[in-house]
Amino acid sequence: MAKSINVGVGTLAGSNVLLLSLTWGGAILYGRCDLGAKGKMVQRKLTRGWDLLRTGISVEASCKGSARLMLLSCLLLYAIPQVPASLGYTHDHVQRISLVLGIVACAALLVVFGVYQILVPGFQQKLINAAKHKYMQFHTAQRLAKLASQHGGLLVGGKMSDDVLDQIFSSLDSNKNGTLEREELQGLLVGVSVGGVMGDVTGEDIQGWFKKFDENSTGDIDRDEFRRAAHAWIDELKHWSKAKSDEGLLSGRTSGRSHDPESLQDALLDGIHHGSGEDELEEDEEDEEEHQLTPRECAVKASVLLLLGTAVCFFFSDPLVDSMTSFADATQIPPFFVAFIAAPLASNASEVVSSLQFAGRKKVKNLSMTFAQVYGAVTMNNTLNLGLFLFLILVKDLSWDFSAEIIVMLLNGVVVGLLGSVLVDYKAVLAPAVLALYPVSIGLVYLLKYKAGLT
Repeated sequence: MAKSINVGVGTLAGSNVLLLSLTWGGAILYGRCDLGAKGKMVQRKLTRGWDLLRTGISVEASCKGSARLMLLSCLLLYAIPQVPASLGYTHDHVQRISLVLGIVACAALLVVFGVYQILVPGFQQKLINAAKHKYMQFHTAQRLAKLASQHGGLLVGGKMSDDVLDQIFSSLDSNKNGTLEREELQGLLVGVSVGGVMGDVTGEDIQGWFKKFDENSTGDIDRDEFRRAAHAWIDELKHWSKAKSDEGLLSGRTSGRSHDPESLQDALLDGIHHGSGEDELEEDEEDEEEHQLTPRECAVKASVLLLLGTAVCFFFSDPLVDSMTSFADATQIPPFFVAFIAAPLASNASEVVSSLQFAGRKKVKNLSMTFAQVYGAVTMNNTLNLGLFLFLILVKDLSWDFSAEIIVMLLNGVVVGLLGSVLVDYKAVLAPAVLALYPVSIGLVYLLKYKAGLT
């Protein structure tokens, strides 16, 4: 049993090191794009080759939370059994207490991680809905600007023209009753949707927009409400366009312009002719062409995969450990190194390949999925897998002698965890340093375990 535990901990350490060095660093290198003026990646554009200082990646801010949770799992869970062992308590009641505390901490953090995985998608959906609303607002303003161009322009002398707004209002008021009903506003929004800007407009979208226009909740929109909404929109879009122009959300022809109202009007009209933001949205639509599973289908598929995975582990884990141990004995290679290098490459191959495939799409959301997958896999190793090992050591009355393994896991976890906790933009020059952690970790374990005698 002791030899099997040694192989298991070696596999755990090797898996974490592989994910946090080769996979994480490889994703930066493989997914790198040109960096813009503010250090943000220009999606799907790589013209600077191997210029590692002017290429890199960007991820969503939500990745910071996943990295911090992963970092916490490294620092907390490995410290609980390791601190008593470092003080010489390797096989007595102090160690047993630390093992029990470690098991409880692993279980608690596993629950926290599960809750976090449930809550984050809901928060992300709110961000997606807000972005969708902002894009639709911008493109609806484009449509209004196009209508206004037939009456002399939306802005006259740098100010909003109420006369032009009245004419737009009249053109939208199809039944000429002096107010806009829900169906008439729906015609404007569906017109934007038919233009291919934001996909299908839902009833929820229309209801949300109608509430923004209908300030007094009368069920229709009068001229004054329409004017006030248009004025508020242009003021908001001035600030938004200034903040986003460097990210290419406005037409490329707006680059270098001042962001006064007249320039905004030109930008809106430019977007009509040059497809402002449509390329990015079309790319998203390509990703969404794949079959979308219903919640029930997701639950069934996840359950089946979990059962299959559990069955594979149950039937093949012992033969795998025995084969690695026999191979180590035959080749005189320490079993730990067989587990540290060979087993993680086999068990994490799918995660490594899928992570690099996502990164290769060179888009922020795909790179974010790559990083989230790496952080999630390491957190699962640090909670579920470590908890099982602690339980086996406790019930079999074995000693905790894994100081060298803990050191290399902490080295990788702290370095990548700190980077992921504070950064969302990464220059490609970071990749070689992180990739180097893998051979460094192998050499460090050898020195600590077999030269320094650290156990």
